[in-house]
Amino acid sequence: SLEDQIADLLGRSAARVDLDLSELEFMDSSGIALLLRISNQFGQVQMRGANPLIRRVVEVTGLTAIFHLDDEPL
Repeated sequence: SLEDQIADLLGRSAARVDLDLSELEFMDSSGIALLLRISNQFGQVQMRGANPLIRRVVEVTGLTAIFHLDDEPL
């Protein structure tokens, strides 16, 4: 599951995390909380391929200062 993969990821050390969100269609507060946990652990989070709805969620929540959004998927 995604939670298991994230738990495994959070147990590692990395300077940056790249997330391909090109297949993500919906994100609510649970998704934002998960992204914040990743950011707190690793610092820089690059999000790629987010659709306009996901981009809007990140923008409205003021998280563009934390997450770098790129239009191109990984």
